[in-house]
Amino acid sequence: LDHGKLFDVVGVLERFEDTCRLLDSVIPLPKQRRYAAAAKRGTITHGSGKYKAAEKAALAVARTDPEVRSALAWDLRLYDEVVLPLFERQMHTIL
Repeated sequence: LDHGKLFDVVGVLERFEDTCRLLDSVIPLPKQRRYAAAAKRGTITHGSGKYKAAEKAALAVARTDPEVRSALAWDLRLYDEVVLPLFERQMHTIL
């Protein structure tokens, strides 16, 4: 993953707008469409707004739970040490 040979683009949800810009430059949609605009048109919530507060509260608890953090330790390390730096390098190549 870190050598850039597995995927053409690595996106980061927390940086959605930047990810869309990256996709637009590397894998453009047909007919001059942009990923950010296409994503907004296709949004279906399925009523998720009804439980958004409960979801945020559960996430806040999970982020500090030692058992959860232990279970996610390798995922967090991969994200911090490989995915984010790779994403930043990709972003610098399109600027």
